[in-house]
Amino acid sequence: MLPTEKELLSYIKKEKLVNYTKIAKKFKVSNQTVPDLLKHLLENRKIRIKKIGAYKFVEADGKSD
Repeated sequence: MLPTEKELLSYIKKEKLVNYTKIAKKFKVSNQTVPDLLKHLLENRKIRIKKIGAYKFVEADGKSD
């Protein structure tokens, strides 16, 4: 079962900065599914994506609810 946006955002806030692989493992989905799960949160500016080297990390936007 896929996580809700609320579950995703809560997890990202708790972890502060989390990579796609960690999100995939936590919610038992493939790495290719993670961008789809994050799309709406990103469009609504609740999260930000940071690319560090070859890796993408996700952090909650400081202004998110």
